[in-house]
Amino acid sequence: MLNIGALLTYFVGLSLEPLAKVVALSLTVPLFASLVAVVFLREPMNLRRWIAMGIGFAGALVILDPANPSLSLGASMVLVSNVLWAVALNIIKSLARTETSVTISLYAAILMAPMAGVAALFVWQTPTAVQLAWLVGIGVLGSIAQLCLSQALREADVTLVLPIDFTKVVWASLIGYAAFGQVPDVWIFVGAPIIFGAVFYNAWSERRRSP
Repeated sequence: MLNIGALLTYFVGLSLEPLAKVVALSLTVPLFASLVAVVFLREPMNLRRWIAMGIGFAGALVILDPANPSLSLGASMVLVSNVLWAVALNIIKSLARTETSVTISLYAAILMAPMAGVAALFVWQTPTAVQLAWLVGIGVLGSIAQLCLSQALREADVTLVLPIDFTKVVWASLIGYAAFGQVPDVWIFVGAPIIFGAVFYNAWSERRRSP
């Protein structure tokens, strides 16, 4: 349910906002995940984490454009998706203690397919051959990404794994410009490094504290 909710809200946001902005906002996932980890996994919350989160969320506000304080529907959907995905990541982390990465990915796929299928019945449109090929590609690549992420979370803490995700801002900006002619907003390149610095500092401090 969490994965489906995260995907649906993410796609709604993606249809309303530029690709680079959506991807940049998704960088807040580690911050939300850290908060969720405190509640569900009883991970300690020290001063350094609080500082990192404060700075990270400030970076998110910068991406949302300080000159325009109103929060758009698309940006709101992306942030809701981030919260849902953060909860799912912590559940994956908990399951990884007893289950393999393949098992977790298989369970997710088996449960998501019928749930999403029922919802799709109300808005179903038969895809063309080209669209079907794209959908298959999304499914294959998404499954590989899920498998890799599950294995990574099995080997390391959430706060250490997710900072690597930051390279996707660069790729999203390039793809958005090349494929859709979307010129990234300047605030994206100001806010994204702030979030990156916050989460990197959080991961670095955690690594120093670990034996």
